[in-house]
Amino acid sequence: MGWHYTVAIAGSVLGASALGIDLGNRLLGSGARHRLGKRTCILLLSTASLAMLVPAIVLLAHPQSTAARTAGQAAGALGLVFLLHFLFPYRFRIRRERKAVKRGPATQLAGGIVLQEVKVQLPDLPRQAIGLKLLLISDIHCRSRHELAAFRETMARVADEASASALRAPDLVCVCGDVGEDEALLPGTVEAVALVPCRLGSFCVRGNHDVESGDSEVLENALARSSVNLLSNEARLLDDGGIAVVGLEVPWKRSVLPQVPPCGFSIGLSHSPDNIGLLRRMGVDFAVCGHTHGGLLRLPGIGALSVPCWHGRFLDLGLFRLGGTRIYIGGGIGSRIGGASAMGEVVLLRLEPQNDAAAGPPSRLHS
Repeated sequence: MGWHYTVAIAGSVLGASALGIDLGNRLLGSGARHRLGKRTCILLLSTASLAMLVPAIVLLAHPQSTAARTAGQAAGALGLVFLLHFLFPYRFRIRRERKAVKRGPATQLAGGIVLQEVKVQLPDLPRQAIGLKLLLISDIHCRSRHELAAFRETMARVADEASASALRAPDLVCVCGDVGEDEALLPGTVEAVALVPCRLGSFCVRGNHDVESGDSEVLENALARSSVNLLSNEARLLDDGGIAVVGLEVPWKRSVLPQVPPCGFSIGLSHSPDNIGLLRRMGVDFAVCGHTHGGLLRLPGIGALSVPCWHGRFLDLGLFRLGGTRIYIGGGIGSRIGGASAMGEVVLLRLEPQNDAAAGPPSRLHS
């Protein structure tokens, strides 16, 4: 066989692999598994991948056939296009903001979890938001009594750190979904979150595992009995109206988007980073989320292969911008095998102005 046979077959195999992984990521990110069912999604993935491989199989069986050669070469070329699209997805004008993020010290907590301090520099930061500290907790995925005990110890350590140092005392606690896998453990998990003191309150949005497991109402009831507030596609004003907090549970719970009330600075909570477009449409200034676990199955020079996002695999970890909206993706607490770090993380974000001015510009109101 000539080189064109090798290219056709290699392109088909690589394209089928890239198509399967990319389509799987996007189905998870779009909430299709919840709406269509797991079996339907597996059928779609298998059909798409096998369709790419059929021409290559026919070419191997009939290498002298002109029709098989033409079909194989077309499939190989299409496979290479799929591979390039997977490696370099269209970014919808979303940009990564590496220079605006400064990672600080990481404090070892319990159960392989660290408290990671991160400074985020934002332009036009109003005065009431300068120095604002957000504690980002996501993807707890509590499955056992042992994990619950470790998480409780982790939150107790975070509370101790907050009490010992004003710099580590959060103003806002943000729980960004996938709280647990066992409904019997959900009340204890919520109680552990409530251990952390904060000035403006603790807020939670539900993620795909919370909804798909059927534990959504159990979690809602547990939150109602605690000091942690559920934000299910709704907004609230805090700090005498200077700050608003908005929670989105899209795509797993679809409803009318909440309106951001007039305020000086707005903060969004989302499980999925794919909601960055909706957050921008709503005029949210800064948002936090999880869901990606920092990107899994990372390869040198390529990055994460598994990132469950409709926008593509580049939305893995860190700060991103779309228009005037920034969103920070945390690595989460749950399993991160093959991810950006072997450890789970609770992230303490401190907002700072992009310049060195001692005070930010006057507060601006959302229209």
